[in-house]
Amino acid sequence: MPRSSSATSSGRAPAKSGASRARKPEPTPRGYVGEPDRPALAVRAWMGLAHGVGGLFRAFGPETLEKEQRRDGLPFLLVVLAVAGAVVEWFLIGTDVSASVSAYSVGGLVGRLAFLMPVLLVLLAGWLFRHPASVHDNGRIGIGFLLFVVAIAGFCHVAGGRPAPSQGLPALSGAGGLFGWMVAEPLAYLLSPIGAYLALGLLAALSVLILTK
Repeated sequence: MPRSSSATSSGRAPAKSGASRARKPEPTPRGYVGEPDRPALAVRAWMGLAHGVGGLFRAFGPETLEKEQRRDGLPFLLVVLAVAGAVVEWFLIGTDVSASVSAYSVGGLVGRLAFLMPVLLVLLAGWLFRHPASVHDNGRIGIGFLLFVVAIAGFCHVAGGRPAPSQGLPALSGAGGLFGWMVAEPLAYLLSPIGAYLALGLLAALSVLILTK
């Protein structure tokens, strides 16, 4: 009898051992208590560059923003686009590469105004760096900026011979682009080119009033 009980107990031992192994909880991942989830490395790098560039823009005047109020991602994107546009429109001007890239990007939208878009984008970015959406209502600035760009593109369309979209984006980029055609062509058709100039001038003046209100 003692032998059978010992054999029985020894036979049950592996089952207990297997059950204990099955019930053993998996180790929890290492981390610090209360540490928030950190964003991806690319996001941190982007925002680090954005805050650095934003600090340069804010250095030209008194700093009135709290760190939590800064919204530097979008204006930094505008600065990057302005730099890319300056390379294409200024430093590669007159080359086939510049003409092709411009015609199928910004030039295809706003025409010859693409030459000034880097300056306009930097000005808009500077405003957004110093007046983020967390503090200011920038809807007025966005509307005024868009109206100004469309009005100038309309001027370029009328002055550039009023090309049609059927002629292709390269032809549109040599005038006012797609935006200029959409705004100025109906005005020139209904009011004549002189009337279109007057209407576009009023639109440009309205955009300046909206921006400087």
